Amino acid sequence: MEKEFLPDQIQIDQILDFFDLLRKRLLNSNVVSYPSPHIFIADALNQAIIKKLWDELPPAEHFDRIENGGNILKNHASKSFTWNAYDAFTRLILVCLLPKFRSWLEIKNKQLLKQNMSCSWIRQYDSFLCFTDSERGVPPHVDGESSILSILTVLGYQNGSPAPVTNFFSKDLTSEFYYATTKYQPCRGSIFVWLNLENSHHGVIEKISPKRLTHIASIESYEKYN
Repeated sequence: MEKEFLPDQIQIDQILDFFDLLRKRLLNSNVVSYPSPHIFIADALNQAIIKKLWDELPPAEHFDRIENGGNILKNHASKSFTWNAYDAFTRLILVCLLPKFRSWLEIKNKQLLKQNMSCSWIRQYDSFLCFTDSERGVPPHVDGESSILSILTVLGYQNGSPAPVTNFFSKDLTSEFYYATTKYQPCRGSIFVWLNLENSHHGVIEKISPKRLTHIASIESYEKYN
């Protein structure tokens, strides 16, 4: 059974104050255009927030096993104020960040119109936690066509050490191999926001050891119309 975490008003105010500072930091960050539009902040979360999120992690029985070696928890109505607040924060910040990606989104929207499709910026995917339990990597991939803007938080390993983060990859034109075009180092409490375009192949360079915790949320983007 999941334990309830009921913070007092002072703790709630401290958490919300931190989220407000993080919102301003993200909104004031520059979008890196190469190789695909993104924002990366290595030390986005402070140690106090990271500790609270780890301490209030939902129990293992709430997670579902996935094929490639890990466990995910989708859109969970947690009894943890901190996790519920952080999940809501990531959904809000995605909408707030859309204007920073406007020029790329306008180009993408013109491409969609030619396919009788349009963008829907207000619909969002299920957010989810992912807790790895076996050594594995994340090969370069592009997210599905129905996801436009994503935010990934890497909280690190359960023992407190930094964990590998997402990087971009490009394909070598002379072979089938991918090479890393960004080289962000392992972190604890990092945030990576990226626009899902045709060239936004992303993955993890290093092998991921067990007990790495991440949170991801996305905005759904496309819908067919007649």
